[in-house]
Amino acid sequence: MNSRPAYRNPWFWLVAGLPLSAVIASLASVYLAVHNADAPVVAHAYQEGEDIDHDIDRQNQAKKLGLSADITLDPSTTHMLIVLHAKHELNDEGISLILSHPEVPALDVHPVLLSSGEHRFEAQLPAHIYGRRYFELSTPKWRLVKEISFPFTMMSIQAR
Repeated sequence: MNSRPAYRNPWFWLVAGLPLSAVIASLASVYLAVHNADAPVVAHAYQEGEDIDHDIDRQNQAKKLGLSADITLDPSTTHMLIVLHAKHELNDEGISLILSHPEVPALDVHPVLLSSGEHRFEAQLPAHIYGRRYFELSTPKWRLVKEISFPFTMMSIQAR
């Protein structure tokens, strides 16, 4: 009979080590789960879904109107001119423009649109605007959206 202690036998570590490592890994998983819990589901998830449906309805309305926009940008002065075209009667009251940054909400731009004639609008953009943006031109009734890249000189957006 062998008088060595069990912990000096390599078979002991093979037999005891695997279950022991599973226990340690499960304790580590419990620690991570407790200290890095996911945020709860948004309390207003239903309302956010309704807002998305409303946005889709406004995009469909722009499509029904045959709405398009020609956009001209002077990169040196960041002055933007937007001319709207529609196949049907167009109400552009309450029009707004949002240039959303795809990753950093703090870089979103909400320029003031000034009317410069029938269905013509001008805006002065900040000088630091560059790269990808989500262009959203909208009223309470319709919405035009497109992903764009700054700087550019001319582009056209069709309702889709």
